[in-house]
Amino acid sequence: MNLDPRIIGVLLATELRMIFRDRRILFTSILLPILLTPFLILISHRSIRHYEQTLKTSEHPYAVAGERTNEVRALLAQVHERLKTNQQAFKFNEKTVTDAMTSLVKDEVHFVVRGFTGGQPRATNPPAAKGVPGPVDKPEGEAEVAGALVVELVFRGDRDYSAFAAGSMADALGESRRLLRSQALVQHGFPVQVKQMAVVENREIAQPKAVAGLRLGMMLTMFLFIFIMMGGAMVAADSIAGEKERGTLETLLTTAASRLEILTAKQLSILVMAALITLIQVGNLLAFVAFKGFPGMGEMSGVLSPGIVVLLIFLCLPMAALACSALLLVSGWAKSYKEAQMYLMPMMLLGIVPALAPMLPGASLRSVLVLVPMANLAIGVRDVLTRQFDWPMLVLAWVITVGAAAWVMRWSARFLLTERMITAADRDDVEAKGGLPLFQRQVWRWFALIWASLLIVSGFSEKCDLRVQLFINLVLIFFGFCCLILRYYHLPVREALALRAPRPLVWLGVLIAVPAGFICALGAFQVANLFLPAPQAMVEQLSQSVFPAHIPAWQILLGISVMPGIFEEITFRGVLLHGLHRKLHPAVLVVVVGLVFGIFHVALFRFVPTAALGMMLAAVTLLTGSIFPAMLWHALSNALGVLAYKWQIPENGLDPSIYLLGLGLLAAAFWIFWRQRTPYPGLRPWRRQCPPG
Repeated sequence: MNLDPRIIGVLLATELRMIFRDRRILFTSILLPILLTPFLILISHRSIRHYEQTLKTSEHPYAVAGERTNEVRALLAQVHERLKTNQQAFKFNEKTVTDAMTSLVKDEVHFVVRGFTGGQPRATNPPAAKGVPGPVDKPEGEAEVAGALVVELVFRGDRDYSAFAAGSMADALGESRRLLRSQALVQHGFPVQVKQMAVVENREIAQPKAVAGLRLGMMLTMFLFIFIMMGGAMVAADSIAGEKERGTLETLLTTAASRLEILTAKQLSILVMAALITLIQVGNLLAFVAFKGFPGMGEMSGVLSPGIVVLLIFLCLPMAALACSALLLVSGWAKSYKEAQMYLMPMMLLGIVPALAPMLPGASLRSVLVLVPMANLAIGVRDVLTRQFDWPMLVLAWVITVGAAAWVMRWSARFLLTERMITAADRDDVEAKGGLPLFQRQVWRWFALIWASLLIVSGFSEKCDLRVQLFINLVLIFFGFCCLILRYYHLPVREALALRAPRPLVWLGVLIAVPAGFICALGAFQVANLFLPAPQAMVEQLSQSVFPAHIPAWQILLGISVMPGIFEEITFRGVLLHGLHRKLHPAVLVVVVGLVFGIFHVALFRFVPTAALGMMLAAVTLLTGSIFPAMLWHALSNALGVLAYKWQIPENGLDPSIYLLGLGLLAAAFWIFWRQRTPYPGLRPWRRQCPPG
């Protein structure tokens, strides 16, 4: 469909005119953020500084307990005199109490100093009132000396003043201990003081602009995304959902403008407002920085040169387009203005997550993060501000995010060009019918829930026995959710799980494909390792956790080979593939199912070989119309990996001819699958059907 720029220009001018006439949008999206954002940052900064100063200058009451209270008091008196002489701010005073630990629980004292004799047994938690905290952990490498004084600081970690006071006292006692040791060594003829030995000096070689750029780059993308959402959210909600509620959208659709031209104009209006408000907010913040409005941020004013600003704008344009396309899609999906507003907040919170990528330790563009839209640009912005110009990765990150924005725009256009833009009747009809159409719409919600459940449960079960972990993950989570999905949507089990018998020669192809696929997956791992090196310590730790010595070999084969071959295939090549098989082209379906399979295995360095295996298993399921070949292939492939580990067969550094042989055998196996194919029922056609004539 051809777009008329003149019509789009008229529609865009009309949209912007209506926006600027709306006092509600002007006040909430432009005026209020301009006034509040710097004010909130300034007030929060000064409040934190004032609170920290209050903690430092306040007097902190403490109590003394234990067996050697007199020596503890003498030591604290020395600490007090030294702090007073050095004019240090930390102040403390002893409070006489009947039960020191009970007084700590009741907040009558901020911490307790206990004195004991080294080498003698004592209770970790002394008998006192319920809720008494334990003592401060002993420093690593410190050993008690029999008969010597041992000082313990007890505080409440849920009280900031208690934690601050105990930490300050620990520092003061540590300094006093160093002085006493130094004096003792000098008295016994040691030539120098302890503080004069192995003097450590810090020397910063980075440029001040790079250091300031790192601080700014870690949070700049997150703020920009928030500004874009603030600028575009209300405009987007009113653009389609609001007009749908007011009944003016039908009038607009009766004009000579096509729906695509209307959507393009609305998309541009959201983008213009988001860009305008973002520029206003950024200018506002830079003005405060330039005029030293934010204490401690003055050095950041020299980071942004005109060239850097232009480059940052160019990098952030795809992110803005992606966010605005998603906003337009949400507005069209919602039935009303209120419902659109309800969806926008979760969307903003979800979008902030990739914007936090620069804060991850060791996050780099030369990792798998370069494939994650918006997260890659966030890291790129940080690198640009620290004067690290990795141009190939910057270009790749920009292209990937542009592709994601284009895909979301196309998806938005395809969805909003239907009658759903006017009414939600089609969606309600699907929800009323239920069954496979509804599951196809909600399949991603279920697998997001499965993935979240897997991560949460894994955090609690990681110290459990391997057999317990496998039972929880494979049987309770994977198989349990699959049974719930089948029952909830009343899906026929045989059809949903592809429980069909393939042709006999398919099994020969599987036996050939198992070693071939294993070798090809190893080759994919070696290629991926060039760009994303796998930490050797992590690989060894994974091998030890997966192949523990105390579990018999047959149980390892059962848990790592047979059970995943059944339950993971039911989940991914069964339920997931069935939920997507009518929505995606078969080639895209193979890739998507494989990628999801790789993501669910969590470990980053295993993603590429696991995803490659997942794609092979999805392809054989589509060609044979049966899940059983994928089950056998999966189980035998895992068993081959177990045997290779047990027999110490090297899995890396193979001769290139081995990888070529693997590719040849894999091609032969898929030739057999193709010749014996019984395609998966209900797939979208591989080619578009041309109309007759």
